[in-house]
Amino acid sequence: MSDAFTSIPAAVLRNLAAKLYEKRKNTALETDTNADVRGRMINADIMIIDRHGKDNVSLLFPIFKNYLNRKASDEEKYDLVRGGVAIFTRALAKHLSQV
Repeated sequence: MSDAFTSIPAAVLRNLAAKLYEKRKNTALETDTNADVRGRMINADIMIIDRHGKDNVSLLFPIFKNYLNRKASDEEKYDLVRGGVAIFTRALAKHLSQV
């Protein structure tokens, strides 16, 4: 049986991924001062990347790179986001083909 995501066009997945990440970023910046909550969110995201990352490497890496390179008005708060993105990038890197 095929995965439900295989029939979704890449552009739609890219848009959904960007919106999901933006929502999680805003949640992390506004409400997740609790380290346990942040850790659970990161673990859930890693599970999603482990499951679907292989088919979406080229889609997700540019999104992650954008967040890692972005300047923010509150650098200290935004460092929480960058830390999460660094973890997600490492999780996604497991799906790169070995050269």
